[in-house]
Amino acid sequence: MLSYTFERQEKRQTRYLGPGRGSLERPRQEIVTDSTDSYQMMAITRQEEAIFALQKTFGWRAYVTDTTVEQLTLEHAVLTYREEWLIEHGFHRLKGFPLSLSPLFVKHDDQVIGLTNLLSPAVRFLTLIEFVVRRKLKQNQEKLVGLIENNPKKGINNQTTERLLKMIDHITLTIVQLPGETIRQLPALSAT
Repeated sequence: MLSYTFERQEKRQTRYLGPGRGSLERPRQEIVTDSTDSYQMMAITRQEEAIFALQKTFGWRAYVTDTTVEQLTLEHAVLTYREEWLIEHGFHRLKGFPLSLSPLFVKHDDQVIGLTNLLSPAVRFLTLIEFVVRRKLKQNQEKLVGLIENNPKKGINNQTTERLLKMIDHITLTIVQLPGETIRQLPALSAT
């Protein structure tokens, strides 16, 4: 969109040659040192044709679907697309922590399909936990405190399942089998 010209900044220093004090008749030497980190913009010009061509594309968005107009109107397609982050969030979960589908070191397509089919219910489970907890917090008009590490006093009602799991990952259930009885012990739980 822009073209420009620049100059590298140079540091110029004049030194007198030989010993003694400087005078007008004494020979001099000019030393030029360029600073590779400093540049001066000399001129900036707008590329009007390129800017105009780009502006013609502003405001346009193409929507492609394989469904019929009766099943999904344009208005509903746009609204569905605006909620795309919900769908993308599921894919992000599939590829990241705690499921870690990526990096995928398998050799055959059926292994990829099998692993994806195995982890898909886990994504649904994580999404379901998040949905149920958020709905319940909204119903009760509550916020969970202690989920944000940098700000433990801040209450939130839009937590992720990953944050909830992080809160309970240190909990250990200890089971001791004795003759005739089983003892179970949990550490003290936080209010959250």
